[in-house]
Amino acid sequence: MPGSSGNPQGRPKRPPDPLRARLAEAAPQLLENLLAAAAEGDVSAARVLLDRCLPALRPVESAQVLDLPQEGLTAQASAIVDLTASGELAAGTAATLLAGLASVARIREAEELEARIAALEAQLARP
Repeated sequence: MPGSSGNPQGRPKRPPDPLRARLAEAAPQLLENLLAAAAEGDVSAARVLLDRCLPALRPVESAQVLDLPQEGLTAQASAIVDLTASGELAAGTAATLLAGLASVARIREAEELEARIAALEAQLARP
């Protein structure tokens, strides 16, 4: 019958896990012990706390001002590749910039096609 569940009584309840219950009960004291050990210089305890409580730091690239040619996307892409090859520009930054240039190229292509289609439609509409 449409709209009715194939399991009207739902998923059967699992019995509580005794290990999880014991861990939940002991967690506050375990955490206090771990904090105390870390405060006393236990590097392993500090590592556990930091690994579990703080997100890992990610590398951050600094902003750079680039003097790219204005004459076209191909010249700009070539300049980015040259800067990367010479070690003046990080590879990750170059990849991001080249992806941005590719997006700009697709946008320009779509705009040019739109203009061509409009021009053709205008020609066909003339009597």
